Amino acid sequence: MNQNQDERAENKFDFAIRTPCTPSRWDEFSAEMTSAWEALCDAYSGDTHGSTDFDALENVRNAILRMTYYWYNFMPLSRGSAAVGFIVLLGLLLAANMEFDGSIPEGVQVDWDAILSFDPSLFINSVKSWLYPSLKITTSWKSSPDIASTLDTVGSVVTALSSYSD
Repeated sequence: MNQNQDERAENKFDFAIRTPCTPSRWDEFSAEMTSAWEALCDAYSGDTHGSTDFDALENVRNAILRMTYYWYNFMPLSRGSAAVGFIVLLGLLLAANMEFDGSIPEGVQVDWDAILSFDPSLFINSVKSWLYPSLKITTSWKSSPDIASTLDTVGSVVTALSSYSD
């Protein structure tokens, strides 16, 4: 933490975290993400695959949050990458028939909860206190058209992803 040197800004501080992007850190991250992904795949296989039993999906939810923890702890610190991490979390939950219909509590920044948690279980316990009560079992997404039938050419995909307008 550095004290702000701007004379107009009395008693202001800048806070920064620097994380080394060394080859060994990349290797460790890759191993953790691979392990987290495999744990998620294992949790959502067998009897839990396609389940609409909220209690049966506990290990799936925890595996999704564990993977999210490692994403937040390795990513470059920016609001965009934090948003992507949360969107992936929501997508994984939806793929497992759980929809988040709440909002992040005021004053909570999910990425900072992960970054400041020494261990994934601390992050999981923090987030599930507000996330889990707002999760609802749903399969409504299954009635949506398949992406491949809606965007059946490379051009249609590029058009859908483009924000360019005449």
